[in-house]
Amino acid sequence: MEKEVVFFVLGIDEQGYREILDFEVNPGEGAESWGELIKRLYERGINEVLLFVADGIPGLEQKIKEYFPKADFQCCVLHKVRNTLNKVRVKDRKKLAKDLKKIYQSSTEEEALKGFERFKERWVVKYPKVVKSWEQELYKLLTFLKYPESIQRVIYTTNLIERAIKEIRKRYF
Repeated sequence: MEKEVVFFVLGIDEQGYREILDFEVNPGEGAESWGELIKRLYERGINEVLLFVADGIPGLEQKIKEYFPKADFQCCVLHKVRNTLNKVRVKDRKKLAKDLKKIYQSSTEEEALKGFERFKERWVVKYPKVVKSWEQELYKLLTFLKYPESIQRVIYTTNLIERAIKEIRKRYF
């Protein structure tokens, strides 16, 4: 059986109404493939987007900015945490995960940045590449903090769309 990727774009309006805006079956996942779907959304008249939440596909943020230059971009924090924990020793995972939570479970950017500095001080010697990766991507991992606290837990991850996909698979496949 050939594996294919199904891209879904889920929109949420000001009242919290959710709607699948588009989807596409693709042989692989990448920024170029996503770019076509993003372009199609734009051409259909979807032009006022406040925020995109996506996993860490390289180049995706740039593709989004081509059509939606004013939109904010939030990289899925939970994907980043999972990828990070896979790069550290098993014996360090619990402590490191606890330190990461002090970053992404903050309710203000100032608090998150303080959490990152503590994380950096504690782990930079042992895991310099991990710390550098977080430092380079922090701006797109903390975008959710610009939004009201009441919705922050919904928009810092792609869990909402992943739940929708899981439900579709359960019902139709």
